[in-house]
Amino acid sequence: PSAVGQSVTFTATVDSPSGSSPTGSVTFIENGTVLSGCASLVLTSSRTTCKASFSTTGTNRIVASYSGNSVYAPSTSALLEETVSLSTTTKLVSPGNPLVAGRSVTFTAMVDTGSPSAGNPTGTVSFSENGKSISACAKVPLRNSRATCTVSFSATGTDTIVARYSGNSVYAPSASRLLKRTVVRIATTK
Repeated sequence: PSAVGQSVTFTATVDSPSGSSPTGSVTFIENGTVLSGCASLVLTSSRTTCKASFSTTGTNRIVASYSGNSVYAPSTSALLEETVSLSTTTKLVSPGNPLVAGRSVTFTAMVDTGSPSAGNPTGTVSFSENGKSISACAKVPLRNSRATCTVSFSATGTDTIVARYSGNSVYAPSASRLLKRTVVRIATTK
């Protein structure tokens, strides 16, 4: 998978049964059309690469077509599907630090597309604590680019929370930075 505008490198390797290095060229084809800048690329040690980027979202079907030469017949690679999405960033916030053990706290994940005209992404956000899924906050649906997770921590110490956006057919997945929070107990007197 890649994001709209992101550079992607495709590599074609042409193998021969004899183990020798075939010569010739390879053309990379996207959805039946030659990829811009990726026509008749000369093989070097049986390999060549194509750098491309895509301007729209969707699934692109890519094949590499070997031209053949006087010794080797032309051939075409298996189909490769490259999914292109709009990039996203996920930000995670919580009220204050430290947190009090036993009290509820709400974490909010905000998924940004970087472009107001791109609209609000859909999908889910899953929250994790210290690398383990918070079961009550797995696959929380996005609403207006936000998802919330309300939990309470029983143990004291330092916890790291992460929010992971699932992505969908238009928007790429993303994850927040680690958010470290200290959980403390409030001393009570009798």
